[in-house]
Amino acid sequence: MQEIYELLFWFELELTDHKIAKRIDGSYQKIHKFHNKVRERLFEYEEDSIELLDGEVEVDETYFGADFKNRRRHKREKLHKEGRVKRARGAKELKEAVFEIYEREDGIVYIKPVVDVTKDTLQ
Repeated sequence: MQEIYELLFWFELELTDHKIAKRIDGSYQKIHKFHNKVRERLFEYEEDSIELLDGEVEVDETYFGADFKNRRRHKREKLHKEGRVKRARGAKELKEAVFEIYEREDGIVYIKPVVDVTKDTLQ
């Protein structure tokens, strides 16, 4: 039981699984598997507990993913060869589209990955 509390402690500090494994001299695979289970349970809890939002809300979409310059060299070269190197909103092909709703009064944030950010999908 003490091991679980220790892993949750390091998880809360947002260290990578590799860094945690080095610090506690443990197996990376076991730590990674445990943290994935924690993430899955957190997701399930959030999905089950989401309620109708009321009051003033903000709605927006954004894109998540590595900037082109932060990708590994061989991946950048591959993207150049494929002609997929784009800037600004054209970079959406290289990143994951995400839709967010933020309720100002309670501070509730609802985030969901979406296929595209067209009006029909978001509504």
